[in-house]
Amino acid sequence: MQLIIQNMGMEKIHATLFEKEKGKQMDQTVLFLGRKGWHLTNKEAIQERGRLAEEKKAKEAAKER
Repeated sequence: MQLIIQNMGMEKIHATLFEKEKGKQMDQTVLFLGRKGWHLTNKEAIQERGRLAEEKKAKEAAKER
């Protein structure tokens, strides 16, 4: 009985951790668009990172409201 209760708790913790980690992946995927590495001085890379930063700020501002 105790193992069943512990397993239920661990499943909930695992699901919560998975949701937290899923949100963090977006910031890192910009470095490998198209599955190819590129220089961070590339104009497209700079524009994409700037766009993502603006989206992140907008989400944080919406969250504060």
